[in-house]
Amino acid sequence: MRLAEVVPRELEWVQPSPWRMSYELRSGPEVVATLRFLRGFVSQALGQSADGRWLFRRKSGADAEVVSCGARGACAVAAFRADAWSGNGRVLMADGGSLRVARNVWQTRLDLLDPSEEIVARYRSGGLVRCWGRFQVSPALFDAPDLPWLAMLGWYLIVAARRDITGSLAKAS
Repeated sequence: MRLAEVVPRELEWVQPSPWRMSYELRSGPEVVATLRFLRGFVSQALGQSADGRWLFRRKSGADAEVVSCGARGACAVAAFRADAWSGNGRVLMADGGSLRVARNVWQTRLDLLDPSEEIVARYRSGGLVRCWGRFQVSPALFDAPDLPWLAMLGWYLIVAARRDITGSLAKAS
């Protein structure tokens, strides 16, 4: 099922097993997308849906890159440029467009905002052992061709931030 068919509803990101870095985006009981962190590559994840496949990877620091894994080979789709102090940043798309990424101080909410500062997608996350989240999309993105990888990019950024925080806590103890 394509993401555009289910986005009018609030969707849920779930982690089926606390032992695997694998996540499912669900509409009710139906899995509409997956994001799986690759073994041995802490910063790389493969996202899949009926719309396509994308590779998410860190470039340097908190900056990330989205690569389409289409039938015609891999090509860059977007880049995330992080603000080192706030964890916020900007998604720069290959077509020249951009979205601002805004997080709350607790890193439990992430919003994607268009150039007019309207929220086009919102993620809320939680969970201690298993990470979970809610995903909402504004009507402005319902038919956007970028919707599938944007749905996964936001979740990738949330999981990566959680990993950074837990890694820092483990080193401090």
